[in-house]
Amino acid sequence: MNRDISSMLAYEAKRQPALQQILNNLSDYTEKEIEQAPFLKWIRQALLAKKRQFLTQANLPDIVDGQMPDPIGYMHRWIGAETFVRTSVSGGAIQVNPNDLIWFPLTGGVWIETVFSKAFESRLLPLTRSEGMVSKSGYIAAYKAQRERLMALVPPSVGQSQDSSLGILASYGVRFG
Repeated sequence: MNRDISSMLAYEAKRQPALQQILNNLSDYTEKEIEQAPFLKWIRQALLAKKRQFLTQANLPDIVDGQMPDPIGYMHRWIGAETFVRTSVSGGAIQVNPNDLIWFPLTGGVWIETVFSKAFESRLLPLTRSEGMVSKSGYIAAYKAQRERLMALVPPSVGQSQDSSLGILASYGVRFG
């Protein structure tokens, strides 16, 4: 926002208590409410620009000492039948099995296993059961624990040792040669 407009807005806010009230609580007002406020057009436009700037800054991750905060979201468990769900990643789809964990960050999108998608099919949410609000690291830990439990149930392939990754891949339907 231009420094001159900011200083003019601050000056007008000193003169008009109603404007000062909006500036102090700008995050509480919708854009429509600001557009309909009884101020001059340039003041409304300056308020809208300031609100958009605030929203942009609020959506930027806070990086402290090179570390991003652990985002919060809702973890769900797939209760539908085995299916493929379309993702926004290259227009592809990912297989979802009963009891698979799915994480919906509060910032939007969805994590299915280790794949993030900004958009997801509308049928996804109704076919899940909420497991509560958790951080991303909590989701990753639950996902890893679930995978470890599943891997313990998979018998080794014939002629393969138990710790062979080829036997594990074959159990997931991956074929070689």
